[in-house]
Amino acid sequence: MTEVEYRLFWARTYLKNFGAIENSKHKVWSLTSKGAKMLKDNNIDTKEIYNFTTKKEENQRLHLRRIWSKQKRSIGENELLIYSNI
Repeated sequence: MTEVEYRLFWARTYLKNFGAIENSKHKVWSLTSKGAKMLKDNNIDTKEIYNFTTKKEENQRLHLRRIWSKQKRSIGENELLIYSNI
């Protein structure tokens, strides 16, 4: 992967998480109405997009930790070790 491909990958990730673009199928990307409005209004705040995505990812990690914690309590410690090694 080249540096440009790497940066484009992350740019698409941030824009998709923000809701500015979508991919309907593999390697096909398009602007959403939100993305089109941002472009039309020339209102693209990269820090806002980055902060939104970072917060969204943080919330997803917290959610997964809560699920894992519930699973840990609902199954025994020995089963958890087996489960985590699969």
